[in-house]
Amino acid sequence: VSEAYLQPCPTVKKECGTVTTTGSDLIVRSTAGGPSIGTLKNGTEVKIESIRADGWLKISEPIIGYVSGKYVKIKPCPTPPPSEEDCRQVSAPQGLNVRKSPSNDGEIIGIIADGSKVTIVNRGSNGWVPISAPLQGYVTGKYLIYCPESKPEEPSGPVG
Repeated sequence: VSEAYLQPCPTVKKECGTVTTTGSDLIVRSTAGGPSIGTLKNGTEVKIESIRADGWLKISEPIIGYVSGKYVKIKPCPTPPPSEEDCRQVSAPQGLNVRKSPSNDGEIIGIIADGSKVTIVNRGSNGWVPISAPLQGYVTGKYLIYCPESKPEEPSGPVG
């Protein structure tokens, strides 16, 4: 298949929620309306995989199952901190252009200085890498190197 016909997969946005019951625990079921497999206390944080039209929520944390959406306050999940695997360093003496789209024709939305660290979203394609920090956009991957490993700080005074 020609690359011209390929499109990136849509990003599935997961939601989180907080159990909001008064008095009794929220029942977790194996299927929507199915048998009970556990309960959740008021205030428990849950990760929502999908929301059904009938109001049931499929959850994956802290237990896999289904709960009634009437008793869960839905909110965006917190963004996890970037891992060291996502870190790259700019290696471009003149700085690196950040573009709005993955193309040399894409609008330049900023420049990142040589030696600065960036957080990549994924490996990208066709030489363009999407980044999420310090700006959100696309950069040319050939000017990125892996971040140096962080070393624990040496103690400045006497030890032991």
